[in-house]
Amino acid sequence: MSNAVFTKALVKKDEHVLVTGIGGGVALAALQFAVAVGAYIYVTSSSPEKIKKAIELGAKGGVNYKDENCIADLKKLLGNNQLSAVIDGAGGPLYNSYPKLMRTGGIIANYGQTASVKGVGFSMAHVLKNIDVRGSTMGSRKEFKDMVKFVDHHKIKPVVSHVWNGLNSKSIDQAIATMSNGDQFGKLVIEMNNTSTGSPKL
Repeated sequence: MSNAVFTKALVKKDEHVLVTGIGGGVALAALQFAVAVGAYIYVTSSSPEKIKKAIELGAKGGVNYKDENCIADLKKLLGNNQLSAVIDGAGGPLYNSYPKLMRTGGIIANYGQTASVKGVGFSMAHVLKNIDVRGSTMGSRKEFKDMVKFVDHHKIKPVVSHVWNGLNSKSIDQAIATMSNGDQFGKLVIEMNNTSTGSPKL
């Protein structure tokens, strides 16, 4: 995720950044990394509870992406500011609306399209604002080493959503069901020995 946040999106202190689909482990890591360098982060989710938890982790605010007014709501949150970057793993219909929120020369760092590829495209709105769309997967060895140092320096801990005990079909089925239902806020962990409570941990 450091590749998307720093190498591709070039996130810096005091910049305004949108992280989509908060609740997943990758999006949460993006939130934590960007907050650590002093950026102002906004999030999207279909869950008010997840938005609330993201704010507790340092986000400035968030909107429900299923709300037809979500772009207008994001504009209100931004005030006179514009997004320097969007860190997106969702795709979907909102993708073509991002330029409305972004400064000229802004960056969209895209690491997936879990919502849908339908309707996602590079439009004239992107062109006229010189928006740079950059794909992000894995970083280099140097990036990984730098990320480890960054995490250690800022004392960043991954958010764990649920923990199950025992590598068995029941634990696996429950973990998959939780992920399929979009109920997680953070990582899903299956432990080999310890007793599980199944409760979220921040």
